[in-house]
Order: sequence, then structure tokens, then C-alpha cells
Amino acid sequence: MTLGALLGMFGGVVTASSALAGGRGPKWEFPASGPFTLPAAFCGFKVRVVPQADKRFSKLLKASDGSMIFLHTGFFKVSYTNLQNGKSITEIEPGPAKGYRIS
Repeated sequence: MTLGALLGMFGGVVTASSALAGGRGPKWEFPASGPFTLPAAFCGFKVRVVPQADKRFSKLLKASDGSMIFLHTGFFKVSYTNLQNGKSITEIEPGPAKGYRIS
């Protein structure tokens, strides 16, 4: 296989990836993500959260009892920084994931 053919296949995959987001079915969306700071009440010190790579899709469902179900799939890489001492870690958090909020 030639380099041109490989690059052509890769280009098709990259181009199709955003088009396939709609193929996931209704209500799947790209979630908005940006840096934010968790308060010290969360774990004893403030934590700065900064997304590094975000290729997630999310869906929000409402159950008959009023609780909310959050579905996530895709790839998410994020760094966490302890604002008290400056130490940070970077985590890869692949999907799928499911979260709940009980009313």
C-alpha cells in the first residue's frame, strides 16, 4: 500500500468522525468543556481542572421518577492541579460512563 493511499484513508476517517457524531442517534451532543476550579470543600484544597483533549459525546436522559441519567462516551484527557502546592496529574478518562442525579 502506498503512502498516498494510507493518508487518503486516514483523511477519510478524520473527516467522517465528526459526521458520525450525528449517527450516534438522537440527543448525543459534544459537551462544552473548559477549565474550572473545584472548591476546597470538595477535597480539602482547591483543584484546577483543565481539559487537554476532549472527544466525548454526552446524552442526558430524564427518568420517570424525575432523576437524571448522564451518558458519556469517547475520549477525555484532563489535568488536575492542586492549587495549594502546584502539583498536578494528567488522567485519560475514556468512556463509556454513566452518572445519576436523583431528584
